[in-house]
Amino acid sequence: MDSARSFYHFETTDAFVEFIRDKEFVCYAHNGGRFDFHYLKNYMEDYDEVMVIAGRIARFKIGICEFRDSWNILPVPLAMYQKQEQDYSIHEHTERKKPENWKRIIDYLESDVRNLYEIVIKYRERFGSNLTQAGGAMRELNRMNDKPLPRHKTRKFYDDYHPYYFGGRVECFKTGIIEREFSVVDINSAYPFAMLHEHPYCFDADDIAGDARDGLSRTQIETGFYDVSCVARGCFPWKDPTGIEEDGALIFPSDDKPRDYRVTGWELLAGIETNAVENMTVKRTHVFDTTTNFRKFVLNLYEERKAAKAAGDKAGDLLAKLALNASYGRFAIAPFRFKDYQLFPADKIGWLHPSNYDDWFDVDGRAWEFAGFFGRHVLGQSTVPEKRWQFYNVATAGSITGFVRAYLWRAICRCSDVLYCDTDSIAAGKTAVEMGGELGQWEVEGRFTRAGIGGKKLYAFRYCDADRPRDKHGNLIRYKVASKGVRLTAMEIESVARGETVTYTPDVPTYKVGGFVDKKEGTKTIARYVPRKVTMLKRNLKKREIDDDQKHDTSSGD
Repeated sequence: MDSARSFYHFETTDAFVEFIRDKEFVCYAHNGGRFDFHYLKNYMEDYDEVMVIAGRIARFKIGICEFRDSWNILPVPLAMYQKQEQDYSIHEHTERKKPENWKRIIDYLESDVRNLYEIVIKYRERFGSNLTQAGGAMRELNRMNDKPLPRHKTRKFYDDYHPYYFGGRVECFKTGIIEREFSVVDINSAYPFAMLHEHPYCFDADDIAGDARDGLSRTQIETGFYDVSCVARGCFPWKDPTGIEEDGALIFPSDDKPRDYRVTGWELLAGIETNAVENMTVKRTHVFDTTTNFRKFVLNLYEERKAAKAAGDKAGDLLAKLALNASYGRFAIAPFRFKDYQLFPADKIGWLHPSNYDDWFDVDGRAWEFAGFFGRHVLGQSTVPEKRWQFYNVATAGSITGFVRAYLWRAICRCSDVLYCDTDSIAAGKTAVEMGGELGQWEVEGRFTRAGIGGKKLYAFRYCDADRPRDKHGNLIRYKVASKGVRLTAMEIESVARGETVTYTPDVPTYKVGGFVDKKEGTKTIARYVPRKVTMLKRNLKKREIDDDQKHDTSSGD
């Protein structure tokens, strides 16, 4: 076998590090930044740089070997590509040294690293050696786009238009146990579909006091941004600037309270054309003179994905899908939030015990903030210098995400008995959306007879017996479940939906640089390895439920 594809296993970390440190390799570990790499901290060297992304160790070196977390280029479980099944009970201390179990463990580990090697190699061959999926997708977009992607180095434009950039719409219209038939429908490639349309592309806009829509084309209205005051009936995104209402979470108010909203033109038109706004005043209009779409990028990757599916190429299908959905967020990049991280010897800077340090320390004229003890090191963090800042266009990201929310809202208005929605999907008793397999069309994911909804991204939907899908082994699947941040069974989720408290204890710890913050307890821990209590969402949802008798005019469409 080619030495580059040889499999080695080690019984101690010391043996592994000794083997790897003098090899000029790039060593990937899937989810290593939240787990495996934390067991290598004492082998990292003083004054070395460490790259951290969202609390995840993304890149570092031991000797001349570079380590990377493959989650940053493949942000999905490895099982979505290929993964050997394993009975994890044989990994218990009392079981794993039995000869038959030890062999099964080694075989399983070999399968894991070979599968990871295959998908990483395919990614690098197709998208290059980028550190992140978003970086690779953006490079591909720039390569295919007819206009080079503009960048700028000052943050004023970002500050002006970031308030119009929101995420997806995740909402429980009902909670509890719901016993009736309903369907779940999904938008086919929602964000790529949005990118087929026009969006702002320049770094200046006409900022006009009042409502300046008269005389504008529909495209100019759609791609504009608006400051409005109105009573909204579920159509506009809103965050309480005080952080008091709904804990500052993104919500879509549907009550009699007038609020100030910042919305995209896509959402403004959707709200008006579905009769979902009242007493509206447009306070400011922002018109972008230059717009663009990303059709070449989207359609090329979409065709690539279809071809991969037809050929049974799981890797090609997955990589194209991830790239299609990864680029738009990069437009909203905020480099002033980035940090440089470096390892310092605790003894040499006088920090041998928490009582000995302040929040900041100086090394060679640069100020570093204490980011935690890191093995035998102190980890320092410092804001990336302004001379290294580089912005894309946050207005582009705001418009793309606004398009998807508006598209989803129009579809919600065409449905009845809506139970739940999540960015590009709707669970409802009756749906009236355009079905098909092309971009932007809807597909039925499943039909169900019972829902247990405990909160956002916490539900168990029971399939109709005649509609149950099968897993890769051919076994019938009974429930579609979601339980973000915890792993709960369908029965446990239904217990939460009944108002009970379920305690979740993770099998292994998850680590985060900077630590996890428990807002309720006011504590912070670097590892999450303690039981967590899961309870039902207790917000008053009644006023946010869709009024099935309300007449919505959807003649204009998106």
